[in-house]
Amino acid sequence: MPNRHQRPQVLIRTSKNPNGLRGRVVGRFAPDLKRQSHYRETAPPQPSSYRCTAAPVSGVGGLGTLSRTLSFEVGSLDFVTHADERHGQNPAPTTRPAKGKTSTFWQPDSLGIPRLLLMSNELNRKPRMPPDAIAIAPTPTKHLPRFRRASADERPAFRLTDRDRASLRIIFENRWITAEMLQDLLSPVPLTQRQQEALSRLRAVKQANAKGPPQRIKREIRRRLQLMYHHGYVQRKKLADGEPIAYTLGNKGAEDLTLYYGIDRREIDWTTRSRESSERYIQHTLMVTRFRHAIEVSLRDLPALTLELWEPGGIFHAKVQYEDRVKTREGTRTQVVDGTVKPDSLFLLSHGAKGIHYFPEADRSTMSNARYLAKLKAYYAFWATYVRDAKSPIKQMRVLTITRSEERKQNLRKIAGQVSPEAKNLFWFICEKAYLGNPRQIFEPTWQTLEDDTLKRLYDHV
Repeated sequence: MPNRHQRPQVLIRTSKNPNGLRGRVVGRFAPDLKRQSHYRETAPPQPSSYRCTAAPVSGVGGLGTLSRTLSFEVGSLDFVTHADERHGQNPAPTTRPAKGKTSTFWQPDSLGIPRLLLMSNELNRKPRMPPDAIAIAPTPTKHLPRFRRASADERPAFRLTDRDRASLRIIFENRWITAEMLQDLLSPVPLTQRQQEALSRLRAVKQANAKGPPQRIKREIRRRLQLMYHHGYVQRKKLADGEPIAYTLGNKGAEDLTLYYGIDRREIDWTTRSRESSERYIQHTLMVTRFRHAIEVSLRDLPALTLELWEPGGIFHAKVQYEDRVKTREGTRTQVVDGTVKPDSLFLLSHGAKGIHYFPEADRSTMSNARYLAKLKAYYAFWATYVRDAKSPIKQMRVLTITRSEERKQNLRKIAGQVSPEAKNLFWFICEKAYLGNPRQIFEPTWQTLEDDTLKRLYDHV
């Protein structure tokens, strides 16, 4: 780059180039006679030159304008003066121009004067990079917080998609759910035959090169849940070490479901309760969600069965009255007791014209035997009053008790035997270990009733 004591003279060195995109530019700078040499008692520096290097500069300011007419390249700022040559420093290049290249001074005409001015401008200041060549230095990636929402400045860009809305609806229907169950309940993305074949090959390659156990949860599901959490669409809670994170609906997610699906906002009032709910309530809700997950996943392989209805807990409740024997100081007497049938959920399975209503009860070994017995008596009174006498749309019903261990299941079977001899096929029992990790076992012979100890199927026509 010439300094303020030098004025540029442009020398264009052209070469044969079929593409016309490269050439050479050599600048010679006349010295200022008033300027003193760097070396004492020597003449002012003679015209200097700088060495040329290959550097494409098309599009760089005025040089880019010139490059559209004459191909050239910019040399490095390696100034060599005659005084330096005499003192043995920075020897000037002695190589001759390559064959086929000529060096001539450019005699500007009327059309070349603007280009010369532009190039002189560029030689007197630093060249500017084009906007498309400017790269912003990457900033270190910050991990988003796991259990608190990121601030507005930390949140990444996010736009809710139709698949995200489908996830929000599944979360709404199940109250609390994990990422692994959510990805199983989401409907698969429709693919063409060619896409399915490519996906199968990709999975085969990943399985062949996989190290360690296979990944249970897809990375995309985790990423979308993370974004929805930080933007207020879902809430999440870590219950204990070694257990998956539980997700529930957030306030913004409830508003979006109201606008998109037309769900009554009063049906989503439980979001405040879910945010402040205890670990005991969340664990109980997750147990019901695991049961529903097993039912819905298994029905994909059973086209003859149809899930007609599934109501979450608290939607169905019925008042009943029944006679019960109560112990008093005078002895045992019979009195009328008011009971309530309020299952953890209610669903209907149909096979053709026949359908069975199921009333699940999730037991986490926290309920007393007396309270459990009172629940079963209320169910029996509801069956004897409405179902057996055909006073209800429900034609056939079964009460399902899900336990965490086989010992608890057998204990509750003995307690249920105190209700009535007519209830031997009304109450069904299963341990959730029978279908955890293999949901399709829920329609296999894994259930027991009060009739005998044989294992039975949940639906007879499967």
